[in-house]
Amino acid sequence: MSIGSFLINFLGEPSIAGLAEQEAGKYVSFYWGGAMIGRFVGAAVMQKIHPGKALTTNALTAALLVLMTIFGSGHVAMWTILAVGLFNSIMFPTIFFACR
Repeated sequence: MSIGSFLINFLGEPSIAGLAEQEAGKYVSFYWGGAMIGRFVGAAVMQKIHPGKALTTNALTAALLVLMTIFGSGHVAMWTILAVGLFNSIMFPTIFFACR
């Protein structure tokens, strides 16, 4: 819930997308949809790649996307923060189950 609320407020900022709450709420589904797709793809990838390597790659990509969001503006910042869901998605199951 808090991620969705944050994203709605962030997408409503005039320097990002300037969207109304209802319109911004529609874009939050891209974050969660990316998270769902990332879990499925991540599960398949980790059958072939060591979980530690997959985790490192996804963590670095998510960090890069957040940096691009921080230093960007407009639609670039909007889409980079929404893409974080895709790369964040495998972190918790990988950390707690696969990297033991």
